[in-house]
Amino acid sequence: FVPTFFGQESLVFPPLTDEQLRNLNVVLAVNPSGKDGVIFETARRPSLAGEDPAILTRTPNIEHRARIDHGLVVIHCVGEQRNTERVEHDSIDEQRFKRQVTLSVSSRKYQKIGIPAVLQLNSGPPTVKTHYPTKFEQGTNGPVFLGSHIEATDPEMVHQGFIGVISSMTVSGEPVDLGTVARSPEMVSYDSCQHGLCLHSSRCRNANNPKVSMDLKPEDVEHNRMLLYVAADYDPESKKHLSVSVSDGSIVYSYSDGEGREEIRTAPIEPGVEYTVVLSRNDSTTSLFINQQMYERKNEMKTFEPGTDLFVGGLPPGLDVPDDVPATSFFGCINKVGSYALFVEGRAV
Repeated sequence: FVPTFFGQESLVFPPLTDEQLRNLNVVLAVNPSGKDGVIFETARRPSLAGEDPAILTRTPNIEHRARIDHGLVVIHCVGEQRNTERVEHDSIDEQRFKRQVTLSVSSRKYQKIGIPAVLQLNSGPPTVKTHYPTKFEQGTNGPVFLGSHIEATDPEMVHQGFIGVISSMTVSGEPVDLGTVARSPEMVSYDSCQHGLCLHSSRCRNANNPKVSMDLKPEDVEHNRMLLYVAADYDPESKKHLSVSVSDGSIVYSYSDGEGREEIRTAPIEPGVEYTVVLSRNDSTTSLFINQQMYERKNEMKTFEPGTDLFVGGLPPGLDVPDDVPATSFFGCINKVGSYALFVEGRAV
């Protein structure tokens, strides 16, 4: 499940542990519209022994919030003395809002000299600001909210609603399944491959099954051409990416984890011939099927968290890819894309 937000929805997740809140490390893959709104927030409130956390309305003594504010991505870290530390990242522009970005929010372990709050987009330079130490006093951690600001005194009302898509979230390096919590019937999933064909130079984000299939007829097999591409972020120097391409007369699968690269190369293919290509990757093996002939290898690379759309057949204008990935669009016909996806919701490929 990949939630789409229209400014009136929110998802509520269980509270972070004390350790997760003290050493905040949250990574979100988002596709914002550019309009103001809260992406992520959580807070800790003072409480007494045996008090029901669901009815706590006291002012938070610790609060973290990431939102879009007048074209900037901003995080707020609020401490015991209600000092709000605003960390802005000013490199987002209108073009960036049209594509998915990976947002990293962290506030490291409390130190005597201060707490560094960090905001990072994709693999760009982090924006860091140090704020005063916060006492981790007796209290209760509240829920994690995605897509809006929720007042403790009015939990049914959505404020500062986010408009866009949040396709994945990890907390302290662990993926969170966005489809496990209750949601309103009106909330819809962003699964564009289930609503229309993903053809030449189009984009589609994940569904729920860890494989993708394509029916295609290549017209050129001599030149290197893209079939599929997904990466950890949109940086053209990204070291973590997956691709399937036509290369030197064969279908080639490639996976890089930043430290190494693995590849599957099929037998030669012919122009003008129809092929069904199926890619399946699980925790231990990767399988590539060409017209039911299977090519398989054991996974040796570390998994990465996808931070881009899944691109089929080519790239939109202005987007670059690493040098080892063919950037030239596929030449031929892709007449069917299966309603599968390259990664399981909340988990890396």
